[in-house]
Amino acid sequence: MLGVIVTKVAVLYFIAIQFRFAIGTEGKNLEFLKWFSSNGGEVHGLTIAEFDGMGRGIQAINDIESEKRVLFIPSSIIFSKRNLDLSSKSDKVLDELSKKYSDDSEEAVTIWLLLEYKRGLNSFFKPYIDVLPIYVPSILYFTTDELSELQSPELSEEAASMQSDLNANFKKFQQKMSSHWPFPIHNVSLEEYQWAASIVSSRGLRFQGEVYLSPMADMFNYSPQDTIRVAGNGESFLRHHILGSDGSITILSDRNAVKGTQLFEDYGDNTDDLYLKYHGFVAIGNPFTCVKIDVKKVLKVLPALTATQSQILRLFDVRFHPALFSCIDKNVNLGKALEIFLSVLALDDTTSQHCLSVLKENPKKWNILFEGCSINSITSYIYKHDSKEIEWDPKIVPMGKKALKVLRDVMTVGMIVLYQSTPDADRKKLASLQQTLATCPSQNIDTSIIPKKNNNKKIDEDLSECHDEKKKRSLIRHILAVQYRLQKKELWMVICHKFDHPNCWPKIPEPPTTKAAATLLKNTMAKNELEQKLEVFNTWFKGSQPSPAKIAAAYIPGFRIGTVAVDTIESETTYLGVPTSIILDSESAFQSSSLGDLIKQLSAKYKTRDDFHELLLFLIHETFVSGARSPYWPYLHLLPRLEEMDNPILWSNATLLQRLSPSHLLPEVMRYRNSVFRRFNAVKKIDIITSHFPAGIFSWDTYLWASVILDSRSIWWGGQRHLVPMLDFINCAELANPKRVHSTSLDTTSRYAETKAGARFVKGEQVFENYGQPNHVYFLYHGFSIQNNSHDCVHWNLQLTKAELSAANSFESKQLLEKLRMDKGDGSLDICLAYPVPPYLWMFLALKMDNVDSLKRKNLLGEPTAAAASLLDTILDTQIAKYASYNSSHAASSAFIASELSLLQSTKEQLNRHVLKKPLLPGVDPVMVDEL
Repeated sequence: MLGVIVTKVAVLYFIAIQFRFAIGTEGKNLEFLKWFSSNGGEVHGLTIAEFDGMGRGIQAINDIESEKRVLFIPSSIIFSKRNLDLSSKSDKVLDELSKKYSDDSEEAVTIWLLLEYKRGLNSFFKPYIDVLPIYVPSILYFTTDELSELQSPELSEEAASMQSDLNANFKKFQQKMSSHWPFPIHNVSLEEYQWAASIVSSRGLRFQGEVYLSPMADMFNYSPQDTIRVAGNGESFLRHHILGSDGSITILSDRNAVKGTQLFEDYGDNTDDLYLKYHGFVAIGNPFTCVKIDVKKVLKVLPALTATQSQILRLFDVRFHPALFSCIDKNVNLGKALEIFLSVLALDDTTSQHCLSVLKENPKKWNILFEGCSINSITSYIYKHDSKEIEWDPKIVPMGKKALKVLRDVMTVGMIVLYQSTPDADRKKLASLQQTLATCPSQNIDTSIIPKKNNNKKIDEDLSECHDEKKKRSLIRHILAVQYRLQKKELWMVICHKFDHPNCWPKIPEPPTTKAAATLLKNTMAKNELEQKLEVFNTWFKGSQPSPAKIAAAYIPGFRIGTVAVDTIESETTYLGVPTSIILDSESAFQSSSLGDLIKQLSAKYKTRDDFHELLLFLIHETFVSGARSPYWPYLHLLPRLEEMDNPILWSNATLLQRLSPSHLLPEVMRYRNSVFRRFNAVKKIDIITSHFPAGIFSWDTYLWASVILDSRSIWWGGQRHLVPMLDFINCAELANPKRVHSTSLDTTSRYAETKAGARFVKGEQVFENYGQPNHVYFLYHGFSIQNNSHDCVHWNLQLTKAELSAANSFESKQLLEKLRMDKGDGSLDICLAYPVPPYLWMFLALKMDNVDSLKRKNLLGEPTAAAASLLDTILDTQIAKYASYNSSHAASSAFIASELSLLQSTKEQLNRHVLKKPLLPGVDPVMVDEL
């Protein structure tokens, strides 16, 4: 259905490559929305936005309630067979297309989309086509080598068949439409046809076998519903996607969404294979994920069926025939077909004869049959064979053991024979592929979703794997293939250990041990492991007796981890009270048995306390030395590792230059990284610190990791930083009152760190806090920015020339230099620019223009003057021009640079309008300028 689905944490790899810079993307989004609404489309409380690592998606501009109408798409703007038939009355090409493909809506819509793409500027659908992805890495594009990486013969066969069908359909298209196509038919390439087919297969909605490519409805990104449901033949999807009798489509939200957040939707009751085949991504959190066993293929490893057993299986109904697939889900449900098959195969002769007589006497009375044939008892033994609390019937145990052995034999074929590599080998390969993609040139490809290795060291980037677009796309497909097979194997591991298979792949070890600590930062966290850790964390947190605790930690696509309300939270009420007993800070470090003595030694030696390093050393020790023995471990093992982070401090200099070239934040990132490195070099020379840790633990990697954790996740009160479990996981967004920012403080007993809600949240919604910082602070320390940030300003470094600095020698000028803290520097001033322009910028310009004394006498120092405004206007023009050549497909960087440029442009407009009194630029709405 949809195709723009990815995450940043190596668990979901959908890449929608767009050769567009983010600022141009915004313009295309606006053009599309104008076209959509002017042609009868209705949007209720939503807009299109760019999301970090996800590309285009749907954003709530109001609070959205579940089951509410959010979109209406008229039939006239939908690519469907019905609309094609109607449109053909006024278009000869469409008329011929409608006739030639009267019985194939999929091909008809594909060729119609291809036609409109080729029509370019003359197409009615151009605004919609402009916002479609240029490439969807569906299985249609996989080469034989890439298909082999899936390690799934069945899926590879399906892919080969799909590709063969596509080639055949392309040839039929050339034959059928050659005399009716408005352009030379040979100018339509297979690649263009393949693009149209991938768009329709990945984004088209399906109703009763007909495809509907529906503008805007195809832009929702994927996330499963929180509510647990069983497969219902797409009932949930159809309840929220309503096809009208006139061919129009109405979309209802399938969840709540808070204003400013992304609104996701569930795509239906689909397996992972479907998402990879047609949509080009590996689904994360899919409740219908499963691993398939084709029982027919593994019959050769099973004991032969007796005549009685074969007769029993036939009488049990064809739907339980062993030739059918059995799909084992993540809850380790074997499925009724496999349960019956295993149980019948295990029946001894006496029980088989009894079962056959019961079947003949009670045909299709399933409850009687399951009990009379011992199906229920044997199945129960399969699932609960290791229970110490069940006293098994002695007659059932031999049959249960036989059924379990047969299951393990089946698993051997399904799990080990089909897979040529271990999960651990796959993780290493995945990490290597991700690292290669991370070093690729980014002119034409968005690699923002690929987790980065530790790039703080200088690296000689080897671009041999991705020197052109073709190789980049192949690299992405390899990543998808490895991710797909790894996710399947991790589910196999759960199933394998559940049934005590003797040759299971080893469980993912619970880190860290002393030996494992050195490599801990290199492991990629699998999503199902993350969910298990969240479950452990929530149980641990609840056991700490928080008061109150109206939120729980949850996996949230696009955010990795967030929090959701477990009850309705009213604005300005205390919704979270975290016990100080589970908070990490310098005081808990001082009181700890693991670090207390070291802190006392350091304090005695240096006659002072260093709160930052006490907490940093405590964090490193508890994570990499104490590990699972630490009382904080359920929280610590959820913290992201270096390879999962995408903070600018971790990028190489070349990457920084590529992603932040026009911004004055670039040198700030370098200064930040250098300051962390200087601190590390100073600390590592202190022997009593380094000797306190096992060899290899206290290193630049662990120090950098801990520094980034503290700088990005600390909560402040009482002048000190604290790591606060649960509160740490709340994501950032501006709420209804943007002036209201997050605050946490101790309660009157000093036993709880309390936080009040900045807005109302209903049960099931993600809870947000407003950090109240400009985007350059968010980006520097966290690696993200937020749209329409009312606290935003541009970090800017202004410089006096040597001549200007030398000319500032009067008493008033020297006083001003001292006031601006420029008297001992190189004539530079860091400012945060927004409109209205801060007084100290006017003062700086007075120094630059050498008229400080004159303005002081006129009592105008720090006030806007026409001359200063004109100079600032020129400086702004120079800075804005630097953004014209910017080109990066790294989503987070592009979004940040776009926000900077937008703010600089709006400041210039405001300056011209209110100070210089210049007319507005053509097409600029004065109301919008006022709002900016």
